[in-house]
Amino acid sequence: MISVRIVTGKEGVLILAEAEGHAGAGRFGSDPVCAAVSVLFRTTAAVLQAKVPSVSVRSAGRGSLRICAEGSGAAGERFCLLYAAEFLLAGISSLAEEFPGYVELRREQT
Repeated sequence: MISVRIVTGKEGVLILAEAEGHAGAGRFGSDPVCAAVSVLFRTTAAVLQAKVPSVSVRSAGRGSLRICAEGSGAAGERFCLLYAAEFLLAGISSLAEEFPGYVELRREQT
């Protein structure tokens, strides 16, 4: 199962997004659920790294990705982080509803 944790601030901006694990919905390397989560996370990470200099992205190998966006304060950066949170929440929520045994979403607000 893929465990996803998304932490947002009071205004809805992304503070932290973590994905860990493998769905197990297909054979390793050809799992459509893993691929969907990967695309959502990698696209979000790529855009944020280009637009929000303080964002850090870490991976502990296949099946692990962490996006940390603490400390971003400029208006344009906050907009990007708000959109990133909405994008990830919508995409991962949809996958968790469609594939409940393969994706788990935990949302926290600080």
